[in-house]
Amino acid sequence: MLAKHGRIAFATTSRQSSRLPFTQSSRRAPRAAVECRFSIFRRMARAAGSTPIQPRRPPAARCPAMTHTDDKTLDELDQFLMSDIMSENTMTIEMLDGYLTAIAIGPATIAPTEWLADVWGPSEDDAPDFESYEQAEHVFNLMMRHYNAILQTFDKDPSSIAPLFSVNEVGEDDDAHEYIDAEAWANGFFQGMGLRWDDWQPLLEHPEADAWLRPLRLLGGDELSDEERELVAVPAEREKLSEQVPPSVLKIHEFWLPHRAPTQARLLAQTIQRDTPKVGRNDPCPCGSGKKHKKCCGTDDGQPD
Repeated sequence: MLAKHGRIAFATTSRQSSRLPFTQSSRRAPRAAVECRFSIFRRMARAAGSTPIQPRRPPAARCPAMTHTDDKTLDELDQFLMSDIMSENTMTIEMLDGYLTAIAIGPATIAPTEWLADVWGPSEDDAPDFESYEQAEHVFNLMMRHYNAILQTFDKDPSSIAPLFSVNEVGEDDDAHEYIDAEAWANGFFQGMGLRWDDWQPLLEHPEADAWLRPLRLLGGDELSDEERELVAVPAEREKLSEQVPPSVLKIHEFWLPHRAPTQARLLAQTIQRDTPKVGRNDPCPCGSGKKHKKCCGTDDGQPD
């Protein structure tokens, strides 16, 4: 049995898919935030662009009409996350999308300095060795662009959400069939919840919570009954569950609306993103370490203290 993986931008009203010419293994990221440290091998210098990245696979195709983040941003971010300099524990673009969605619609505003570390993996060794500070900030800005696009979609038109799901091809030749699979996305969503698990308790105690979280739990959870495992072992059933994810996410979003901070605070990330690499020496370092820029990537020799 042959299984190929692609990615789909899935909306609540329609869906399309594009198969990709690569095989991608399933990976899971940890739930606990860890300190992220970056190794900068070159002196900090203003450059026209970042060092080219050698991808492990071609960039994924998607449906432009259904994607809220522009294709160029998603392609470049996708390539970086799958590049050779990344750990095998690093999130895929699908997992990152679910992770950022949970952060965007959840009960608390979470600063990038807290959530960025989990993107790379559970260990300090999983953090990428960026070739320059410019490259590190460029990748950070790609993530912030996508995160801000998610925030704006939920603020302006939640019904148009377009989560990035995988597409699995099962079978061979004429017998092959493609199925939508939101496992990676759901896993990322649960990891995003884990950043503020105590704050999520009001939703978990709601009488409708089990129904809202059911497709996410069955696809991205680990603790399943034998009957549930048999259910999710069938590709067609996984697709049905995946199609239930966007409506469930909308219900979760609606639940938290009265609890969340004002929109202006929710869009705090926009004040962090810049078109050019200008970071004050006393500002938090964009690498996510939590240190001041001058004590981290902004040191004279390019090395953190």
